[in-house]
Amino acid sequence: MPGGLVIRDAVPDDRAAVLTFWPHPDRFDRRLILSRAGEEVLLVADLPDPGAGAAGIVSIRWSGGCDDPVRPLLYALEVRPDRRGRGIGTGLIRHVASLVAARGRTEITLEVEVGNAGAIRLYHRLGFATIGPHQHVWHAGTISGTAETLIMHGRTAHLMS
Repeated sequence: MPGGLVIRDAVPDDRAAVLTFWPHPDRFDRRLILSRAGEEVLLVADLPDPGAGAAGIVSIRWSGGCDDPVRPLLYALEVRPDRRGRGIGTGLIRHVASLVAARGRTEITLEVEVGNAGAIRLYHRLGFATIGPHQHVWHAGTISGTAETLIMHGRTAHLMS
């Protein structure tokens, strides 16, 4: 993990910086509302570089994944393109695993689009196992669609090491 990486709860003031690399204002707003309600946690990763802004974002939903409505779901992991390959994604995942373990849970689930080879490599390297394919149905306001994804599971004890 990069030296000086700070992972903290997201706040409304993070919106502009996050939207520069994760252009989903409706999702950011929804994740922030659900985080404040305790249904999930929305986290931002910051580097110590002056004026660098948010380097990554991730959310953990405490329930409601597509394959298991009870297992926590790692959602919306995104790292700024100019910051990838520096351990930020790994740091975010390890931090999420520690939060999940602190709640007495031993596994995390996630979905990743089948074409996202870089993320799939990261998840496998950290110990996530591919469970199988899934056609994810998404909704954003009045529009909806589908995405071909893989469901993956990871054990918190392994992810934290």
